[in-house]
Amino acid sequence: MLALIDVLTPNQTEAPVLLGLDDGHGLGDEELARALYERTGGTVVITRGGEGALVAQDSGVTMVPPHPARTVVDTTGAGDSFTAAFAVALAEGRPVDRAVEFAAVAGAHTVSIAGVIPALPTRAQLNALIGSAS
Repeated sequence: MLALIDVLTPNQTEAPVLLGLDDGHGLGDEELARALYERTGGTVVITRGGEGALVAQDSGVTMVPPHPARTVVDTTGAGDSFTAAFAVALAEGRPVDRAVEFAAVAGAHTVSIAGVIPALPTRAQLNALIGSAS
């Protein structure tokens, strides 16, 4: 089933499960990203919270740094927010690395606000955050 995937966005906990690994498997995030890429042949983005994300593609594994959160209030929904923003950016035609950077801004925004629904960013909020980081 994994071979049918074009883009996969697990977090650090989900990645080893997708590979059928037990706790204590001993693989680092980069090794997990590479292994998932080898199984899927598609782009793999492992989200790592405040450590950013790893992207595995034909060209290898690259690290995308996190966008700094103002403060971390509630991490609920951050992965969903990241994945949604990543999908939007890809649909808009952004290259994968730029799409991951955009998604990282969404994740940083989400963790800075309590509650899932109020924390989900609008386009205007993301644009403002991107503008303030420049």
